[in-house]
Amino acid sequence: MMIEILFAILVGGIGIYLLRHQSNFLGLSANQIQKTAHFYGWALLMVAVGLLISAIFFANVVWLMTIFLILSMALTMILAVIISSKLF
Repeated sequence: MMIEILFAILVGGIGIYLLRHQSNFLGLSANQIQKTAHFYGWALLMVAVGLLISAIFFANVVWLMTIFLILSMALTMILAVIISSKLF
C-alpha cells in the first residue's frame, strides 16, 4: 500500500508540474505545449487522486489500484511520445 501512495504522489507531482509550467516546458513555446500540458496535467492529477482513494479506502480491491496504475503509466508514456515528437 505504501508503494501505491508514493506512486500517486509522484504522478500527482508530475500533473501539478505540468499545470504550473504550461508556458515554458522543456524549452517549447506556449502555443506548442499549452493544451497538451493542460490536458495531461489534469488527467494525471485525477488519476493520482483516484489512486490515493483506491489505495487508502479500497486496499483489499487490488484490481482497482491496478487499473489506476496502468492508466497512469499509459498517460505518462503517451505524454513522453508527444513531447519527444514536438522536440525533434
